[in-house]
Amino acid sequence: MLNDISILTYDDDVKLVDVFSKFLDKYDGLEGLSHKASDRELRAEFSTILTNYDEDRVYLSDIRKVFQWYNLLVKEGILKKNAPEEIEPKEEEIDAPRIDQSSAIKKVEKKPAAKAEKKAGAPKTKEVKAAKPTVSKKAPVVKTGSSRGK
Repeated sequence: MLNDISILTYDDDVKLVDVFSKFLDKYDGLEGLSHKASDRELRAEFSTILTNYDEDRVYLSDIRKVFQWYNLLVKEGILKKNAPEEIEPKEEEIDAPRIDQSSAIKKVEKKPAAKAEKKAGAPKTKEVKAAKPTVSKKAPVVKTGSSRGK
Protein backbone atom coordinates (compact mmCIF):
# COMPACT_ATOMS: atom_id res chain seq x y z
CA MET A 1 0.00 0.00 0.00
CA LEU A 2 2.91 2.31 0.62
CA ASN A 3 3.96 1.71 -2.97
CA ASP A 4 0.89 3.62 -4.15
CA ILE A 5 1.70 6.79 -2.20
CA SER A 6 3.99 9.40 -3.72
CA ILE A 7 5.18 12.87 -2.79
CA LEU A 8 4.80 15.50 -5.47
CA THR A 9 7.98 17.24 -6.58
CA TYR A 10 8.73 19.78 -9.26
CA ASP A 11 10.52 17.16 -11.37
CA ASP A 12 8.79 13.83 -10.81
CA ASP A 13 6.79 12.10 -8.11
CA VAL A 14 8.86 10.34 -5.45
CA LYS A 15 7.57 7.10 -3.94
CA LEU A 16 7.02 7.19 -0.19
CA VAL A 17 9.37 4.22 0.17
CA ASP A 18 12.16 6.33 -1.33
CA VAL A 19 11.30 9.23 0.96
CA PHE A 20 11.49 6.92 3.98
CA SER A 21 14.90 5.65 2.85
CA LYS A 22 16.07 9.30 2.77
CA PHE A 23 14.66 9.74 6.27
CA LEU A 24 16.60 6.66 7.40
CA ASP A 25 19.82 8.08 5.97
CA LYS A 26 19.25 11.45 7.62
CA TYR A 27 18.31 10.09 11.05
CA ASP A 28 20.55 6.97 10.99
CA GLY A 29 17.59 4.66 11.59
CA LEU A 30 16.39 6.58 14.65
CA GLU A 31 13.15 8.48 15.15
CA GLY A 32 13.03 11.89 13.54
CA LEU A 33 11.31 15.16 14.26
CA SER A 34 7.92 14.85 15.94
CA HIS A 35 4.85 15.47 13.81
CA LYS A 36 3.69 17.86 16.55
CA ALA A 37 6.60 20.27 15.97
CA SER A 38 5.97 23.77 14.68
CA ASP A 39 4.99 24.36 11.07
CA ARG A 40 8.28 26.08 10.25
CA GLU A 41 10.39 23.30 11.73
CA LEU A 42 8.48 20.62 9.84
CA ARG A 43 8.70 22.40 6.50
CA ALA A 44 12.40 23.23 6.98
CA GLU A 45 13.27 19.67 7.97
CA PHE A 46 11.21 18.18 5.14
CA SER A 47 12.89 20.48 2.60
CA THR A 48 16.33 19.27 3.74
CA ILE A 49 15.25 15.66 3.21
CA LEU A 50 13.30 16.13 -0.03
CA THR A 51 14.75 19.31 -1.54
CA ASN A 52 12.52 19.70 -4.58
CA TYR A 53 9.07 18.88 -3.18
CA ASP A 54 6.23 20.96 -4.59
CA GLU A 55 5.48 23.45 -1.81
CA ASP A 56 2.13 24.43 -3.35
CA ARG A 57 0.70 20.92 -3.68
CA VAL A 58 2.26 19.19 -0.66
CA TYR A 59 0.33 20.46 2.33
CA LEU A 60 1.53 20.75 5.89
CA SER A 61 -0.87 17.96 6.88
CA ASP A 62 0.88 15.68 4.36
CA ILE A 63 4.28 16.53 5.83
CA ARG A 64 2.97 15.83 9.34
CA LYS A 65 1.68 12.44 8.21
CA VAL A 66 5.02 11.51 6.65
CA PHE A 67 6.89 12.38 9.85
CA GLN A 68 4.30 10.56 11.97
CA TRP A 69 4.37 7.44 9.77
CA TYR A 70 8.16 7.39 9.66
CA ASN A 71 8.46 7.65 13.45
CA LEU A 72 5.81 4.99 13.94
CA LEU A 73 7.47 2.55 11.52
CA VAL A 74 10.88 3.06 13.14
CA LYS A 75 9.45 2.73 16.65
CA GLU A 76 7.72 -0.55 15.78
CA GLY A 77 10.87 -1.91 14.14
CA ILE A 78 9.27 -2.25 10.70
CA LEU A 79 11.58 0.30 9.10
CA LYS A 80 15.28 -0.32 9.67
CA LYS A 81 18.44 1.38 8.46
CA ASN A 82 19.70 -1.42 6.22
CA ALA A 83 16.35 -2.75 5.01
CA PRO A 84 13.97 -0.08 3.64
CA GLU A 85 12.36 -2.65 1.35
CA GLU A 86 10.78 -4.34 4.37
CA ILE A 87 7.95 -1.83 4.35
CA GLU A 88 6.83 -3.08 0.96
CA PRO A 89 4.31 -5.91 1.33
CA LYS A 90 5.24 -9.20 -0.24
CA GLU A 91 2.96 -10.55 -2.94
CA GLU A 92 2.03 -13.61 -0.89
CA GLU A 93 0.99 -11.37 2.02
CA ILE A 94 -1.37 -9.40 -0.19
CA ASP A 95 -3.35 -12.38 -1.48
CA ALA A 96 -3.12 -14.77 1.47
CA PRO A 97 -5.46 -14.20 4.37
CA ARG A 98 -3.78 -13.70 7.71
CA ILE A 99 -4.52 -16.41 10.24
CA ASP A 100 -3.81 -15.90 13.89
CA GLN A 101 -2.83 -19.30 15.20
CA SER A 102 -3.62 -18.38 18.78
CA SER A 103 -7.25 -17.95 17.85
CA ALA A 104 -7.46 -21.12 15.76
CA ILE A 105 -10.47 -23.27 16.50
CA LYS A 106 -9.66 -26.33 18.56
CA LYS A 107 -11.77 -29.43 18.46
CA VAL A 108 -13.35 -30.34 21.75
CA GLU A 109 -13.22 -34.03 22.49
CA LYS A 110 -16.07 -35.67 24.37
CA LYS A 111 -15.16 -37.43 27.55
CA PRO A 112 -15.26 -41.22 27.22
CA ALA A 113 -16.93 -41.52 30.65
CA ALA A 114 -19.99 -39.67 29.39
CA LYS A 115 -20.35 -42.12 26.50
CA ALA A 116 -20.03 -45.08 28.83
CA GLU A 117 -22.83 -43.79 31.05
CA LYS A 118 -25.17 -43.44 28.09
CA LYS A 119 -24.45 -46.97 26.88
CA ALA A 120 -24.77 -48.49 30.34
CA GLY A 121 -28.31 -47.24 30.57
CA ALA A 122 -27.71 -44.83 33.36
CA PRO A 123 -30.92 -43.12 34.41
CA LYS A 124 -31.48 -39.86 32.63
CA THR A 125 -32.06 -36.88 34.83
CA LYS A 126 -34.04 -33.96 33.62
CA GLU A 127 -32.67 -30.59 34.30
CA VAL A 128 -35.12 -28.37 36.09
CA LYS A 129 -35.51 -25.09 34.32
CA ALA A 130 -35.65 -22.02 36.43
CA ALA A 131 -39.05 -20.38 36.50
CA LYS A 132 -39.31 -17.18 34.57
CA PRO A 133 -39.97 -14.16 36.70
CA THR A 134 -43.46 -12.83 36.32
CA VAL A 135 -43.74 -9.48 34.72
CA SER A 136 -46.61 -7.29 35.63
CA LYS A 137 -48.44 -5.84 32.70
CA LYS A 138 -48.41 -2.14 32.30
CA ALA A 139 -51.60 -0.24 32.59
CA PRO A 140 -53.04 0.82 29.24
CA VAL A 141 -52.42 4.39 28.20
CA VAL A 142 -55.45 6.55 28.65
CA LYS A 143 -55.90 9.12 25.94
CA THR A 144 -57.24 12.45 26.94
CA GLY A 145 -58.21 15.41 24.90
CA SER A 146 -58.79 15.73 21.22
CA SER A 147 -57.24 13.51 18.62
CA ARG A 148 -57.05 16.39 16.15
CA GLY A 149 -53.70 17.59 17.41
CA LYS A 150 -51.88 14.45 16.26
